[in-house]
Amino acid sequence: MDPDGRRTVGILTKADRLPEGQEATWMKILQNQHERYQLLHGYFAVKNPGQPELDEGLSNKEARKKEEQFFRRKRWQAAKDRCGTKQLRDCL
Repeated sequence: MDPDGRRTVGILTKADRLPEGQEATWMKILQNQHERYQLLHGYFAVKNPGQPELDEGLSNKEARKKEEQFFRRKRWQAAKDRCGTKQLRDCL
């Protein structure tokens, strides 16, 4: 669909489900520094609500607030400009 990679943006949609021990690898990917997974426009990480939260009626506003809190954790700070729906939306 985009063989030259001019329009492709990588998105990690379940950042809260990263397997333990893979944080360093994903941080390199989010910073577009992983030698195997580089994209012209890089990558973003988002945290979407799970089905139980949606079933309970979690609003979009509440979901985005929870996402912001999640990405405030120290482990995400090295790529904070690439974490969150707001950052993705601003880039797009």
